Amino acid sequence: MTPTAYALTTVPVLLFLSPLTGRAQELITDRPDFTESAVVVPAGSIQIEGGLTWVDDGGSQGTLSGPEILLRWGLSDRFELRIGLPDYVEPRRGPSGVGDASIGVKWQLGPTAGGWDVGWIGTLSLPTGDPGFTSDEVDPDVIFTVGRELSHGWSFGTQVSAGRQTAGDRHLSLVGGTLVLGRGLSERVGMFVELAVEDIEGAETSVLAHHGYSLLARPGLQFDVHFAVGLTDGAPDALLGAGLSWRR
Repeated sequence: MTPTAYALTTVPVLLFLSPLTGRAQELITDRPDFTESAVVVPAGSIQIEGGLTWVDDGGSQGTLSGPEILLRWGLSDRFELRIGLPDYVEPRRGPSGVGDASIGVKWQLGPTAGGWDVGWIGTLSLPTGDPGFTSDEVDPDVIFTVGRELSHGWSFGTQVSAGRQTAGDRHLSLVGGTLVLGRGLSERVGMFVELAVEDIEGAETSVLAHHGYSLLARPGLQFDVHFAVGLTDGAPDALLGAGLSWRR
């Protein structure tokens, strides 16, 4: 599928869903950091998050992917439905194509008496991608995430994850974890620093140092930029991304 054909199939979906969005409440997003928020979107509203990411694997290798669309639909005060549209993947060398879609739910368990937000996310990848960009399997992933506000405008979050990644006829287990500190620099600008670790069976452990900024342009519309550097041989050398999140 070409980028034009992919855009022609994706944009009508977003235009159809956009009139459903509502609820002028605080905009809490799952991007741009890797740590997922433990908070669901307001009941009855749809939040659209997306962006582009360039990953540098070293030497002449590199990949651009997007639009990273995640649709989050608030089913109740504690549950949301999550639909991940497939990304278009454009390597610097080699063929390009469309990856797999995903579907999942988030269950908000907090806040606890101690002020912690607690959440559980379950996701299934769907084998919808082009040959060479699909796992050809339904792969599960589970995330447990917690976070809370600290003093002086700081916040803290962490998560652990476990799942399966199919490669050909092999089913590989993967585990990961993150630690993130965020801080509001003003009423509209925020920043974060993060450490992300992922270990895939049969591969070297990936460790990334991640940093980024967000700008609340207006209620319900946030822009972000972020970048990361690899700290281990199993991680990409660097990544650079930008995106937006929208809830009207």
